[in-house]
Formats: sequence, C-alpha cells, structure tokens
Amino acid sequence: MTGSDDRVEVWIGDGPVEVGRNSVMHALFEGAAPKPAARRMRWSLGMPADLIWMLVPESRPLLAELAAGQFEAAVELGRELYPVDDTEAVLKFWARLAEPALKGFPDTRADAERYCAFIRLVWDFECPEQERVRQVLGWYVLEDIASTPVLWTVEVVDPALFQLIRDEYGEDFDLSPDRGDRTAP
Repeated sequence: MTGSDDRVEVWIGDGPVEVGRNSVMHALFEGAAPKPAARRMRWSLGMPADLIWMLVPESRPLLAELAAGQFEAAVELGRELYPVDDTEAVLKFWARLAEPALKGFPDTRADAERYCAFIRLVWDFECPEQERVRQVLGWYVLEDIASTPVLWTVEVVDPALFQLIRDEYGEDFDLSPDRGDRTAP
C-alpha cells in the first residue's frame, strides 16, 4: 500500500502529473534537472505523444511528420490545431521503432529492452487520459505482442512486460510456450 508520501508531482506535457517517488518518471523529471516549469512542453502533442517525444528521442522525426499533418489539415480546413492523433503516435512508435527492435533481437537487445520498459512506463503513467492511452496501447501494441512471436522476445528482455501482457490478455490469447510459434530468441 502506498501513501501520499510515495507520490510526487512532476511537469509533463501540459502540466503537473503525479508519479511514484523514485520511479523512472521521477528520476527523469526531478532531481538535478531544471525547475518543472522549464521542462514543460509548451506545444503539447497530446498523450501519449508527449511521452514518446520526451523519452524516445529517435521518435521525434516520426512525430514531427504527424504534427506537420495536423498543421496542414488546420490550414487546409481553416480550423484550429489538434493534438497528434494518439493512435497514429502509438502506431508510429510501435511499427517503426519497437517492433523492429523486438524482431531484430538479439542484435537489437538494448533498444528492445528500452522500448519494452517505455511501454510499461506508458501503461502505468497516470494522467487524465490514462484510460484512452491504455486502450490504444493495448489494441495496437500489447495485443500485437500477444499474438505474434515477438512475445517470446518480450519474455526474455522484459519479464515484467510479459507478465503485464499475461495479466491483461492471458484469457484472450494463447500465451503458452507450446502454441507453435516459439523459437529461441
């Protein structure tokens, strides 16, 4: 059981977010870093795109493409700017970065480990949009992992993510080692 002393406030995206003390998020956004207001993204892409932008630097060109599309649509349609579509942001991260790293294992082990840890972080990230973020992450990343051979790479590189998938999708997908697609990663 955690108490209020186990939570701290950090600035991410549009404002303060409560995170666990000594968590990865706390370590990234507190401590020796500048004051919270200086780290706040002034142009929020929306969640989870803000997290992807801030914590996966190699994703920035991909997200910039999506943001450019929002600018073009706003000009063309004469409307205000909208945040980057959460589904598109997650799909870009998954299809262009995380999935190739898992498929390239063991040569891409460091990236696979980092992306899996990031997926867990986003899943546990507390924000007003948490339900929607989990829905998108579940549909487009976790279910894809659960239904393809990359599941066995996840089991090796991030047992905690493997367990999360087992807990969330174990009844919906065959996650047994003898399902026929298991190869030694």
